Amino acid sequence: LNFFYLFLPIARAMTATVVLHVFLAGVFTYGYGRALQLSRAGALVAGLTFMFSGYVVARAGFLSITSTVVWLAALFWCIEGSVQCWTEGERRGWALWAAALTGAVGMLLLAGHIQMGYYSLLAGGAYLLFRSLWATRRSEAGEGVFDSASRRLRWGIFFDRDERSLSYRVQLASARSSRSTVSGG
Repeated sequence: LNFFYLFLPIARAMTATVVLHVFLAGVFTYGYGRALQLSRAGALVAGLTFMFSGYVVARAGFLSITSTVVWLAALFWCIEGSVQCWTEGERRGWALWAAALTGAVGMLLLAGHIQMGYYSLLAGGAYLLFRSLWATRRSEAGEGVFDSASRRLRWGIFFDRDERSLSYRVQLASARSSRSTVSGG
């Protein structure tokens, strides 16, 4: 979002970039709050709190950090929207949220501060795992967003007795090879 540099002097373009990104931080946090079913007032307070938080305001002089941290709220908003659409069976809505999530990840990685982007992706991955496990637990039919993944996490990958699982096939191959060497020797 560096289009200000095309038609403004550098000092004014930097100021406009900071103002735009601080505003976007508030908008994305407001959207995330609404996705969490907060009231409009609650989502507005959340947006203003993140928008004017010490971290965002104190790093306003570091444009790369300011430009990157904004997309964390967009990342969480898109993850929440996609998980909600998936659990409600709205596949078309899920595809739109997944496309928005792809855009948010792209903007996050291209914003200019790769370390902040990496930490944001770690937080987003942890949040996605938490929300998908929570959605699996709360669904009536037991069919969650990542039902297979959550089952494997709950029971452990190596203790899964599903015939299609890699660990089960490795255990069978190991047992067969040990029998053939013992009886063949």
